[in-house]
Amino acid sequence: MIGMTAGEAKKPARDIPRAVKLVFYRIAVVYVGSLFFLSLVIAWDDPRMLSGSSKTARSPFVLAFTNVGYAQAGNVLNAIIVRKNAARSC
Repeated sequence: MIGMTAGEAKKPARDIPRAVKLVFYRIAVVYVGSLFFLSLVIAWDDPRMLSGSSKTARSPFVLAFTNVGYAQAGNVLNAIIVRKNAARSC
């Protein structure tokens, strides 16, 4: 991907290192930002995440949407995850 981008850039010597550095920051913002907002919405000891009677945990993102009042958004998120996993297994 970097090679293709370098072939299309006007100044690859300047643009490619800048793009590689920005990818790190974008990933950090997405992951750290999502963890920050999840920690604001869900308590660390929320019993809905993992119960003793079940071996499966609920997704923190679904719990966050439910806590905020958008329960249907959690269903959409689960549908996207199931679709991606189904596509990988084929």
